Amino acid sequence: MVKNVLRAHSIPIVLLVLVLINSWSLFIPGLGFGHDINHAARVFEMAQGLREGVFPVIWSQNLAYGYGMPLFEFYAPLPYFLGAIFYLIGFNLTLAIKLLIFCSSVVMAVSAYQWTKYLFKDSRAALLSTAVLLFAPYRAVDLIRAAYSELWAIAFIPFVLLGISMIIDKKRWGGVCLSLSFAAVLVSHNITALLLSPFLLLYTLGYLLLQKRVLRKQVVSLLKLAGYGLLGIGISAFYSIPALIEKHFTQIDTFILDSYYNIHQHFLYIRQFIKPWGDWEYGGSGWGPNDEMSYFLGYPQLLILLVVLILTILAIKRRGKLYKLQVLGLILTMLSLLLTLLKTQGLWDLVPIAQYVQFPWRLLGIVVVFSSALAGTSYLLFKKKLRTKYFVLVLGLLLLCNTRYFRNEKYIDHSSEYQDYRSHILNESSNNLYDYLPKDLSFFHKVGFYLYRDPAFPKMAVPSQSVVQSLQETYQVSEVFERTTQKTFTIEVGEAQNISLNLAAYPGWVVFIDGKQQKWFVDSMGLLSFSVPAGNHQVLVQLRDTPIRRMGKFISVLSALSVISLALISGKQKTFLKFFS
Repeated sequence: MVKNVLRAHSIPIVLLVLVLINSWSLFIPGLGFGHDINHAARVFEMAQGLREGVFPVIWSQNLAYGYGMPLFEFYAPLPYFLGAIFYLIGFNLTLAIKLLIFCSSVVMAVSAYQWTKYLFKDSRAALLSTAVLLFAPYRAVDLIRAAYSELWAIAFIPFVLLGISMIIDKKRWGGVCLSLSFAAVLVSHNITALLLSPFLLLYTLGYLLLQKRVLRKQVVSLLKLAGYGLLGIGISAFYSIPALIEKHFTQIDTFILDSYYNIHQHFLYIRQFIKPWGDWEYGGSGWGPNDEMSYFLGYPQLLILLVVLILTILAIKRRGKLYKLQVLGLILTMLSLLLTLLKTQGLWDLVPIAQYVQFPWRLLGIVVVFSSALAGTSYLLFKKKLRTKYFVLVLGLLLLCNTRYFRNEKYIDHSSEYQDYRSHILNESSNNLYDYLPKDLSFFHKVGFYLYRDPAFPKMAVPSQSVVQSLQETYQVSEVFERTTQKTFTIEVGEAQNISLNLAAYPGWVVFIDGKQQKWFVDSMGLLSFSVPAGNHQVLVQLRDTPIRRMGKFISVLSALSVISLALISGKQKTFLKFFS
């Protein structure tokens, strides 16, 4: 009986084993120290908003030293939503983050297997491709960089490619797969979605050319691709539309486009692809070929590329679908590699929005997806008697050479910080998590990578001590109640005056005094201010949706309902895919 169960579920068992091996460092006590050390703060702030019934969460109450900022209006909400769920159901912050990382590997394994199994119709080829993607050194780089949002976005890319392939092949549910997965990429890491988009067009064109039908007969498929792609963008509209349109209300351009993050500082050289991992000292990206970060493709991956090049040349007279898939994968892999190189920076300059990519080497996240498919095509192009040897060789090299990369330089026990983590965010995390400060907040200045209060401004009452920041002290505040998107208090003033709250001014805040809406203005420091008449008053301040945010939510709901309707219609037919078959 046990043998029958194992045989029936051999694929998910093998995938789980691969994920567990790939995730071995998550079992080390503590949290890995990475380039981005603020994930606990993001999870905590997301959880606080969800606990108070806010959805979607856009405002962080405690960052910016307690003055607040619209963190999740712009920064990758999906991974932190998942982390917050883990935290809210009882896991501590360390375990919540580790589960967030582990789940990204699970999604990666499932999506890679389903995509390549669909392409190759061969379980072993799909398993090999999945392993090559899971153990790609760039995924280890993202782990060490603590670029968890990027890890999640890459994990969904194979599902996007699967959806495209199925639509072109006229399979049911392909559109639903495309819409949901592309929306997931967008709300996981919008920069990855930006980089991915032109390659999706090339993949679509290449896959169309694989078909025996002439292109003019693929008009319906192209219309479906466009429609479902737009639905995917529509589902993410609650996030992507405000992130695009309202970013000028923040200081993002000041911080993201400064000298270090200038895209021209981070192009690569060919030799960096073959420079062994051991030369990396866990440092960061920089100008030239000798920066302290690794872009090594990996010994198994280099072997696969060499084998693919040889097989492509030897089998050049073939015209079968498998050979064409290999050529398509090779072209997309080499093109995405090419665009990371210094010689191509002129092409990047032609696209103004490309400056927000910051690091052209982020394209390696796309490289590892397309190159993983080459493992499957090369496996199948071998004669049957050589396939097992090739499979064992590549898998053995992956486990032997690449497993050790998935480890941070050091692991830190943050349990003491987490006992009063709100205080830690107010006083520590705020100095290095500042990308989306509201644009008028002017009493901070940046030194290196850190944010400090400008000493030129007089000492002020901090948000943790007082809800009101007034230049006059002819008032009394009582009955204070504060939540992520709401503040209520009673204020008594002897004479009419303007008061400033210890709250960053930002579009969407509304002020009510004794139940009547009051206009507010931005004071010289960037704080939300309003006039209060003499006497005793009840004040309510709430963060509400702007017209842009309402429009984004409406489009998301409409798009989601459309996809659900299409899924229900398709569900009446036979399912297109038997998972793990």
